[in-house]
Amino acid sequence: MKKKYLGICILLLSVMVVSLITAVGQTLAKSEESNQIINSGTGSLVYLNLPPSTVTATIPSHPSDLQLRSYHFDNSPMGPYDSIMVYLWMPQRNSYNVVALITDAPNTQLFKDLWFKTFIWYNTTGITSNPNAFLNVIQVADNVLQIATEDTNNGNGVKGGANGEASNVFVVSLTKTDGVKINLPFNLWTGSPLQSYGDMTFTLPPMTLKFREIADSYTDSGANALLPSLYHRQPIAEMRTPAWVEESVPLWLGATSPLEVVGHIDWHFSEVITPP
Repeated sequence: MKKKYLGICILLLSVMVVSLITAVGQTLAKSEESNQIINSGTGSLVYLNLPPSTVTATIPSHPSDLQLRSYHFDNSPMGPYDSIMVYLWMPQRNSYNVVALITDAPNTQLFKDLWFKTFIWYNTTGITSNPNAFLNVIQVADNVLQIATEDTNNGNGVKGGANGEASNVFVVSLTKTDGVKINLPFNLWTGSPLQSYGDMTFTLPPMTLKFREIADSYTDSGANALLPSLYHRQPIAEMRTPAWVEESVPLWLGATSPLEVVGHIDWHFSEVITPP
């Protein structure tokens, strides 16, 4: 009889332990969700591939391979804002690396925290006064960075925007006269393997990107990636749509016809940020 009661007690204790673990897990999950920052709106991606630059008295050197991810967030805890994330192809790393975030958001502290210890905010020492650290969270005025959808209302009823009727065009316009300088002075990091990269600093000049849909939409989600800052970030596109893109960059491409390439638009895009 004692063994029977002992067995019942052990069973009840096991149930209590499992219930407690489940409750704690649910509490932590809810706490994590409550801390999440969600920015939603429309996004895009396109590559800017250029011939090697010829440096002159008026034209500085420029990179030949960039990936540009542009966003218009109309729903955010910070209010509406636009941003461009700049990725640079680094042959030494054989990959695209995020090196700058250009934004007209009223407050940039979140981005400094989020991208700490990346090439956007490169400071491996953690000491803010480090003279070799560089910060490429670049705040610009609202009137020089404008990202929006233009409804030209001449669709064919098959493709075009979220409604399938109008020919919606997603436009990214950076009009800062002197461009946006992106500091990448790897040559200053004495003793670091990155010193051999040299000074990769460049200035992104005024440009216009026009995206037009060319195929059907589909859903796509990026991984919920853990960043060096210990933040998590997950991009989610409910309607990723292949697009034909006109890239107009007069300083780099001349003032004639724009470069014609393919990219995509992310209608109903969201960026889920989870703090440490």
